Amino acid sequence: MLPWMPLAVPDRVARSHARARAADRGGIVVFGVVSGLASATLVVLATILQIL
Repeated sequence: MLPWMPLAVPDRVARSHARARAADRGGIVVFGVVSGLASATLVVLATILQIL
């Protein structure tokens, strides 16, 4: 039992780290899309105000 414990724990830790890294990547993508949409709406609003 004891010899496998040091091997099993880092594997679990690595798996959780990989999951966290994937979540970070997803959050970055979502943040980029949201910020892009926000900047696009700001540009559209600015052009509409300039036309008016």
